[in-house]
Amino acid sequence: MTDLLVATDAGLVVVDVPDDLSGDVPEPGAEVVHTTAVRDVAVTAVPTPDATGLAVATDEDVLLASSGAVGALAPTGFGPATAVSFDGDHLVAGGPDGRVARLADGGDWQPLGALPGAPRAIDAALVATEDGVFRLVGDGLRYAGLEAATDVAHAAGVPLAATAAGCYELGNGWMDVLSGEGRLVAGSSDGRALAATVDRAVERVDGVWRPVDWPEPACETPVAAAAFGDRPYVVTGAGDLLVGRDDGWRVLPLGLEGVRAVVAP
Repeated sequence: MTDLLVATDAGLVVVDVPDDLSGDVPEPGAEVVHTTAVRDVAVTAVPTPDATGLAVATDEDVLLASSGAVGALAPTGFGPATAVSFDGDHLVAGGPDGRVARLADGGDWQPLGALPGAPRAIDAALVATEDGVFRLVGDGLRYAGLEAATDVAHAAGVPLAATAAGCYELGNGWMDVLSGEGRLVAGSSDGRALAATVDRAVERVDGVWRPVDWPEPACETPVAAAAFGDRPYVVTGAGDLLVGRDDGWRVLPLGLEGVRAVVAP
């Protein structure tokens, strides 16, 4: 069983996904473990010095899991947040005022800079904003290119970005992966990756990008994808969960509304 963490307007939801998806699979179980709107959720395999590796962004504060229990979330004093991520073993957060900061070992937030608009997504050292992609460099922020970025991700260290014009990967400059209104990008440590626009998706396997054949009925607009390990996970606007397998994608109904982000611990 895999426990996905889903950030929604109704709160933080834990979704139990069966490991065996062959044959008739029951609907995944879902439990709300935090009951205020969650704008983003992040996990890391490397726990922070003072907490487990789980953080959520809310309209009031950035919360950290203060014990082994997912529902035991403690405030950090950041204030309202739109995005969170772990850069190594340090938590990074962005606020609606454009402020980006790193949580220091002593529990204080270290300012990294202020962006023109609210960060839309953060993944490790990458930040997606209306003004493009920024990178955390040392104790500051540096513009890394593109415009109107909606999502960022790493796949084996290769930066990926989704923007209003399409999806890109960073090589000799930003290189086109998929044209259209970009919605999301995600990747794994072995180099596999996923990129999606409002109506198409591609996946990178063994270094080659290829079209994704979404299962029937036709997939509605994807809204969130997990940085994946064994398999990719995508949540659609209809609240369905798409699980990637070697023989294609499986659709599992979740019935969740207002999904903002999903992670696979």
